[in-house]
Amino acid sequence: MSEYKLTTELLKLSQSQKWDEAKLEWELTDIERVEEAEECLCGHYPILEICSIKNSKTNNESRVGNCCVKKFNNKSDKIFRSVAKIRKDVEKSVNTETLEWSIKNKWISDWEYKFYIDILRKRNLSIKQLEKKKSINKKIENKVGKK
Repeated sequence: MSEYKLTTELLKLSQSQKWDEAKLEWELTDIERVEEAEECLCGHYPILEICSIKNSKTNNESRVGNCCVKKFNNKSDKIFRSVAKIRKDVEKSVNTETLEWSIKNKWISDWEYKFYIDILRKRNLSIKQLEKKKSINKKIENKVGKK
C-alpha cells in the first residue's frame, strides 16, 4: 500500500493541494464489506472493507479501503470492528460510533437507537430486551455486508 499514491490521487480530486488541508475536505459517506475484492486508490489489492468518501468542496467521490481512510478518519474502522464483533456473537454490543452511524443513515429507527443506548451498558437484559438487541444487531450487520 502506497500512502504517497493515495494522497496523490486524493489531491487530484480535492480543492486544496496541501494534504493537511485536503484531507479535511473528505467525509465518510458509506461503508460496506464486499464479497468481491476491489482495488484501493493506493493500489492495494484485495480490499474487502470499502469506504465511500465525498469531497465537501468539489463533490468528487471515491471508494477506498478501510486501512487508507483511517489515515484521516478512524470512524469507519471502529464501525467495521464493532460489526465484526457482533458477527461473531450477536449478543455482544456495538459501540456508540456504530449506533450514531446507524441512526444517521437510517439503518435503525429512532426508537431502536434510544432503546440500544438505554441498554448499552447493562449486563443483565431480560429475554425480550436481548431479543430486540439481537434483532437490531442483525439489521446493522446486514447493512454493512456479509463476510
